[in-house]
Amino acid sequence: VIVLNGSNVVGNAAGNVRVAGGVVTYTNAKFGSDSMSGVFTIPAGSDSVLVANGNAIDQNRLVFTPANSAAIASGAVIVQKLLPNSGFVARIAAYASADAIYRYVVL
Repeated sequence: VIVLNGSNVVGNAAGNVRVAGGVVTYTNAKFGSDSMSGVFTIPAGSDSVLVANGNAIDQNRLVFTPANSAAIASGAVIVQKLLPNSGFVARIAAYASADAIYRYVVL
Protein backbone atom coordinates (compact mmCIF):
# COMPACT_ATOMS: atom_id res chain seq x y z
CA VAL A 1 0.00 0.00 0.00
CA ILE A 2 1.32 3.43 -0.92
CA VAL A 3 -0.31 6.46 0.68
CA LEU A 4 0.32 9.93 -0.74
CA ASN A 5 -0.93 12.31 1.93
CA GLY A 6 -0.49 16.02 1.28
CA SER A 7 2.03 15.33 -1.50
CA ASN A 8 2.67 16.97 -4.85
CA VAL A 9 2.30 14.51 -7.72
CA VAL A 10 3.71 15.94 -10.93
CA GLY A 11 2.36 14.65 -14.23
CA ASN A 12 0.26 11.56 -14.69
CA ALA A 13 -0.06 9.74 -11.37
CA ALA A 14 -0.37 6.38 -13.11
CA GLY A 15 2.91 7.09 -14.89
CA ASN A 16 4.73 8.26 -11.76
CA VAL A 17 3.59 5.67 -9.25
CA ARG A 18 4.11 1.99 -10.05
CA VAL A 19 2.79 -0.69 -7.74
CA ALA A 20 2.88 -4.41 -8.51
CA GLY A 21 -0.18 -6.03 -6.98
CA GLY A 22 -0.69 -3.24 -4.43
CA VAL A 23 -3.02 -0.35 -3.70
CA VAL A 24 -2.31 3.36 -4.12
CA THR A 25 -4.30 5.74 -1.91
CA TYR A 26 -4.32 9.50 -2.55
CA THR A 27 -5.29 11.81 0.32
CA ASN A 28 -4.99 15.59 -0.09
CA ALA A 29 -2.57 15.08 -2.99
CA LYS A 30 -2.04 17.86 -5.53
CA PHE A 31 -1.83 16.72 -9.14
CA GLY A 32 -0.31 18.88 -11.84
CA SER A 33 2.00 19.03 -14.80
CA ASP A 34 4.38 21.70 -13.47
CA SER A 35 7.96 20.69 -12.99
CA MET A 36 10.04 21.47 -9.93
CA SER A 37 12.68 23.30 -11.97
CA GLY A 38 13.01 25.30 -15.14
CA VAL A 39 14.60 28.11 -17.09
CA PHE A 40 13.36 31.64 -17.73
CA THR A 41 14.65 34.64 -19.65
CA ILE A 42 14.42 38.27 -18.63
CA PRO A 43 14.46 40.00 -22.02
CA ALA A 44 16.90 42.81 -22.83
CA GLY A 45 15.40 46.13 -21.74
CA SER A 46 13.26 44.50 -19.02
CA ASP A 47 13.77 43.97 -15.31
CA SER A 48 11.16 41.26 -14.63
CA VAL A 49 9.29 38.32 -16.10
CA LEU A 50 6.33 36.14 -15.10
CA VAL A 51 7.35 32.52 -14.56
CA ALA A 52 4.47 30.05 -14.71
CA ASN A 53 4.99 27.21 -12.22
CA GLY A 54 2.23 26.24 -9.80
CA ASN A 55 4.69 24.42 -7.54
CA ALA A 56 6.19 27.73 -6.40
CA ILE A 57 4.25 28.28 -3.18
CA ASP A 58 6.94 29.84 -0.97
CA GLN A 59 9.45 32.41 -2.24
CA ASN A 60 11.98 31.19 0.32
CA ARG A 61 12.01 27.79 -1.40
CA LEU A 62 13.15 29.08 -4.81
CA VAL A 63 16.81 28.96 -5.84
CA PHE A 64 18.13 30.82 -8.89
CA THR A 65 21.38 30.47 -10.81
CA PRO A 66 22.56 32.51 -13.81
CA ALA A 67 22.76 30.54 -17.07
CA ASN A 68 24.55 33.05 -19.32
CA SER A 69 26.93 36.01 -19.07
CA ALA A 70 24.06 38.52 -19.30
CA ALA A 71 22.47 36.94 -16.20
CA ILE A 72 25.79 37.11 -14.35
CA ALA A 73 26.10 40.79 -15.28
CA SER A 74 22.45 41.47 -14.31
CA GLY A 75 22.93 40.12 -10.79
CA ALA A 76 20.72 38.27 -8.36
CA VAL A 77 17.06 37.49 -8.92
CA ILE A 78 14.39 38.25 -6.33
CA VAL A 79 10.78 37.14 -6.24
CA GLN A 80 8.83 40.36 -6.71
CA LYS A 81 5.46 38.66 -6.37
CA LEU A 82 4.33 35.13 -5.61
CA LEU A 83 1.18 33.99 -7.39
CA PRO A 84 0.01 30.92 -5.44
CA ASN A 85 -0.75 27.90 -7.66
CA SER A 86 0.25 29.92 -10.75
CA GLY A 87 3.86 31.05 -10.54
CA PHE A 88 5.94 34.06 -9.61
CA VAL A 89 7.37 37.31 -10.95
CA ALA A 90 11.17 37.19 -11.06
CA ARG A 91 12.96 40.56 -10.92
CA ILE A 92 16.48 41.89 -11.19
CA ALA A 93 17.77 45.21 -9.80
CA ALA A 94 18.23 46.97 -13.18
CA TYR A 95 17.10 46.54 -16.77
CA ALA A 96 18.95 43.74 -18.55
CA SER A 97 21.29 44.94 -21.31
CA ALA A 98 20.92 41.57 -23.07
CA ASP A 99 18.63 38.56 -22.62
CA ALA A 100 19.42 37.28 -19.11
CA ILE A 101 18.78 33.55 -18.75
CA TYR A 102 18.35 31.98 -15.31
CA ARG A 103 17.73 28.46 -14.07
CA TYR A 104 15.56 27.84 -11.02
CA VAL A 105 14.56 25.01 -8.75
CA VAL A 106 11.65 24.75 -6.31
CA LEU A 107 12.74 23.13 -3.04
